[in-house]
Amino acid sequence: MKKTLKLYIDTSVWNFSLETDRSGSTLTDDFLQLIIKESHDVIVSDTVMAEIEDAHEPRKSNLLGLIEIVSPQQFVGKKE
Repeated sequence: MKKTLKLYIDTSVWNFSLETDRSGSTLTDDFLQLIIKESHDVIVSDTVMAEIEDAHEPRKSNLLGLIEIVSPQQFVGKKE
């Protein structure tokens, strides 16, 4: 039985995938496509979601759309 990886994706990865004119952005897209294809568990922190919510349009909508495609499990911050 194949074990599913749990991957934490930071804000910089989501942002970099939108930077199509920068070197390496296709590698980031390939990484995200592999995550979807292999059905890995993607974890995003509340901090990442807050940073995305604070982004200006149209970046905010683009990032939220990308997150919807990847369908991460949201991690609910630090335990106190």
